[in-house]
Amino acid sequence: MSTWIFTTKNKGDVQIEWTDDDEAIVRTVATPPELIGSITFRHIEGADSHDEDHFVVTNMYLDGPNGSGDYRKQGIGQEIISSAAIPVTFHVDDGNRRDDGGHLTGDGPGFARRMVAKGLAHWEEGDE
Repeated sequence: MSTWIFTTKNKGDVQIEWTDDDEAIVRTVATPPELIGSITFRHIEGADSHDEDHFVVTNMYLDGPNGSGDYRKQGIGQEIISSAAIPVTFHVDDGNRRDDGGHLTGDGPGFARRMVAKGLAHWEEGDE
């Protein structure tokens, strides 16, 4: 588990906690802290030396306290994806829920496209 403070584009500091359960939880630094959201990953073990371990995003929301949406587009998601110890993938937005629960809704498809375009993530193999 690791925890750090991240400065958003215009909402100030937030606390990001990467848990041992492959989830990054985001809270305000206020007292008491308020939940902003999280990104949940599923660890996929590689089959061999040509197929490395990676994370697939299965759930993400950063709607902010009370679902206000104030913390969207603040760089938090990119910070989390960039901090992953192994490569990150997304399922393609085809409207289907995967067996692992992964699917993209809301701002998810656009966010995934931006992360892939920046080279910070990839599409899950077989989804393209």
